[in-house]
Amino acid sequence: MCTVDWKLLLEYLKVVVSWPGITLVLGLILILFRQLPSWDSIIASLKRIRSAKIGGAEIVLHDQPKPKEEEPPAARPAGSSTGSDDGVADENRESAQAIIDSNPIAQKVLEFIKKSPEESTVEIMGFVESLNFERIFQPIYGTQIAALTYLAGTQGASVENLHFFLDLHRERKGTAEWSAFVSYLVISGLLVENVPAPGMCTITDRGKAFLAYIQRVYPVYWEQKGL
Repeated sequence: MCTVDWKLLLEYLKVVVSWPGITLVLGLILILFRQLPSWDSIIASLKRIRSAKIGGAEIVLHDQPKPKEEEPPAARPAGSSTGSDDGVADENRESAQAIIDSNPIAQKVLEFIKKSPEESTVEIMGFVESLNFERIFQPIYGTQIAALTYLAGTQGASVENLHFFLDLHRERKGTAEWSAFVSYLVISGLLVENVPAPGMCTITDRGKAFLAYIQRVYPVYWEQKGL
């Protein structure tokens, strides 16, 4: 049985402690011990270690946490606006209000709209259509107006009959194709093709309204428009 000679051990300790350099060593140990982090921080640091390499082999200490998926930005509710949009809207309202405050006619118009919203809506729509008719009238050819005037007195006409106006246009303008001649009228909503039957053309209600407009606004010029 192994026994410890305590007297001999104490003698050794006395010799070690009596060594002058031991004081410096113990002081260094105490200083290092005080500078060591707490056990909680040491454990937290160990938990952050994902893996370690020992002798060329990698040891995974615990599973890697899955990266947190970024949530998509929240959709802005319909009808909502950003701060910049609100600022622009406020600025526009202030500008419009300034115009109304400084213009007696604008004040009367606003008062009329408030008193008769349905009637004023019809008036505004008529004004917008008048602007559209002005845009149509500027580049239109006189021969196209003549073709619309002819169609206004019929229930529809064949393309062959309308070629008379195309030939007249060619005499004044030069070369021209039927597709180019009629396409402007169709795009503008003044005429429809293949109605009431294939190979026929018919003026639309808008086309009739257009003719009425230019005859009222340009009672002489509408018939004298060139080409």
